[in-house]
Amino acid sequence: MRYITLTFLVISSACLAQQGKLIAEIKAHKDGTMLWWAGHNSWLIKSGDLLIATDLWLDDRPRFEPAPITTEELAEELDVSFEPMRTTIISTSTRRRFS
Repeated sequence: MRYITLTFLVISSACLAQQGKLIAEIKAHKDGTMLWWAGHNSWLIKSGDLLIATDLWLDDRPRFEPAPITTEELAEELDVSFEPMRTTIISTSTRRRFS
């Protein structure tokens, strides 16, 4: 059942983006909690009037499909955005020579 739900969310989000209706659906949602996939690892979560985004990547370079919502559309609606912490792991190797 999990796979069917995820597939539905992906198809639903892609269809809404093509028709330009995703922002209209986000604005219209007022009661309860709703979840939208925004491509890649990005999710939009709306509960009541609060809109939360996680790991937004709305730039169209180098995507296979355009983002389902633009930054301009989202800017006026978004309340909270959680971005992943970008870290670089530096690996150091130490060689010891024994005589």
